[in-house]
Parts: sequence; C-alpha cells; structure tokens
Amino acid sequence: MKIAKAIFPISIIFASGCSSLNDVEPAELRFNENSFSNDSISNSLYKLSESAEVAANAQRALAELANGMASQQMTREQYNEYVFQKSYIPEGMERSVGDIEWSGPALPLLKVVSEMAGYVVAEPAHKPLFEPIVRLNTIKSGKQYNVNDVIRAIEASNKEEISIDILEKSKIININYFY
Repeated sequence: MKIAKAIFPISIIFASGCSSLNDVEPAELRFNENSFSNDSISNSLYKLSESAEVAANAQRALAELANGMASQQMTREQYNEYVFQKSYIPEGMERSVGDIEWSGPALPLLKVVSEMAGYVVAEPAHKPLFEPIVRLNTIKSGKQYNVNDVIRAIEASNKEEISIDILEKSKIININYFY
C-alpha cells in the first residue's frame, strides 16, 4: 500500500511534465498573386505538355507494337483489309482543318470538324454524365491535319469511353458511348 501511495505522486509528476511542454504553432502557408511568377507557371505548363507528348508517343508506339503482333495472326486477306481501313479516308474527310488548339468536351469539336466535311453527327439518346475530354493541338506538331485525322484522334484519346463510326454513304457520324 505504501508503494502504491508513493508511485501515484511520482506518476502524476511524470504525466504533468509531458503537458508542460509548449505546443509548436503550425506554420501558416499563405500564397498570393505575387508568390508565383508567370514564368514559373508557364514553365510548369510547358513541362507538363512535354510529359503529355512523351506519354502520347509511348502510347502510339505500344499501339503499333500491338497491331504488329496482331498482324502476325491475321490471314493475308485480313491484313490487306486492315491496311486498307487504316489508310482509307472517307469522302469529304480529306479536307484540311487548319490550326486547332482544343481542350474540352469531345462532342463540340467533333461537330465542328464533321460540318467541315459535310457530315452530320448522330448523338445517342442517352449521354454519359461526364463527356469525354479531348486535348488536341495541331499548331504544335506543324503537320497539316485533315478531318479524318481529327476524328481518329478524338476516338483514340477516348477509346475506352467512345466509339465513332463514319457512315460514308449517308454522311452520318455515329457516336456510341461506353458506360
């Protein structure tokens, strides 16, 4: 009992010693317009766009590799059809689109380039909650793109969300969303 009475005050001293330390005030981070220069923001965006370009090139290389592996298992007739489909440009789709710098929903861009070729976009009755996003910059590449190139770029950048079918005879572009 005497030991318990002696231990109790000692434990109180130790416990109170911990609470006597002053808490360190957390540092406040304040940012204002002067914290960042336009150059640093521009530099960051440039590096981000370079990274996106590297990723797109890697994705293109992987697609070419996958197509090459698939072509080994195709018959000669299937391979010839594949090459034809890859290089075929539907009537009116060869028209140049000029310089495009777009970052936003896919459907408005698709409608604009479709109208340039004389096609109509057939929208599905049920649209997704979030429209597929497209980031396309033809200015930076320095290459002239045609309507077909832009439509294929839209489809390729959202291949898990959207399918685009071009019906050449009826001049309709059919959109299918994958939910």
